[in-house]
Amino acid sequence: DGIATQWSEDHDVESLFLAMMAPMAGSRPCVLRPLSPHLREMFSRALEIADEISALMAREIAINVRVLAMIDLDNWQSMEEGAYREIGQSISSHMVPSCCFFSYHSLSSLDRLVEAIYHEALHKKLSNILVGTQLLDDAFADPIRPRFLSYWNTDTNWNSNLWEFDRALY
Repeated sequence: DGIATQWSEDHDVESLFLAMMAPMAGSRPCVLRPLSPHLREMFSRALEIADEISALMAREIAINVRVLAMIDLDNWQSMEEGAYREIGQSISSHMVPSCCFFSYHSLSSLDRLVEAIYHEALHKKLSNILVGTQLLDDAFADPIRPRFLSYWNTDTNWNSNLWEFDRALY
């Protein structure tokens, strides 16, 4: 009668992040970090503030985001807390559905975290629309897609600012 496979959301999110996003999220490979009680409370308070600002804002977050996670460089345990890191502030990708990832930069203040959560939730909403409706045809999956200069991003060795044009949508 077969082999039962246990599904683990935490494991699956981590596996997808490591495979699809970790190499490009910072100057070194990145990992998911466990949340301290303080950071869990900070995420909770940020969601409450979003609801206080606008019930519609909170609704967009709730509909489009299932997982909020902290990321850091893979050598974070050898670094001082709060030390500068070359890492994305907040990131998401259509390759890891319904998940948003936040570094210490976004977690440095409640105001930054509220904005970052809403910002990434809107990326997830657009991603859900584009992927769910197959709005972009298969030509945009080609590795030789047209590119443009995203001048608002600094070009680094781990994050080029020469983007495929659909990347701006995600």
